[in-house]
Amino acid sequence: MLVKTTHPEFSNVPLNAINTSFNQSTAKLELHINECVINTCISHSHGFVGVALNLESEAFGFDLEKISLTRPFEKLAKHFYHTDEVTLITSQPNTQNQANTFLEFGH
Repeated sequence: MLVKTTHPEFSNVPLNAINTSFNQSTAKLELHINECVINTCISHSHGFVGVALNLESEAFGFDLEKISLTRPFEKLAKHFYHTDEVTLITSQPNTQNQANTFLEFGH
């Protein structure tokens, strides 16, 4: 329903005409409506859900996170961030500073 609400050109498309697929090469969920591909990002955390739709680019994303100092910042950074950013995060003198640096890169 979100795509039908946010993009008036799809308001009359029946729901059973909207398909999804996961694009392995971009690691993105895609909505397919007729000949149109809408790049999609979904995140959830602690009862909250966020969804973003992008008709123009596959290079976007976001992540909902509950801020907690017990999170494995180094592991998460190695998965999502550039090597230089991981180095900066892990070089911080304490967990609070690692968390602050990790979250700064996420903005």
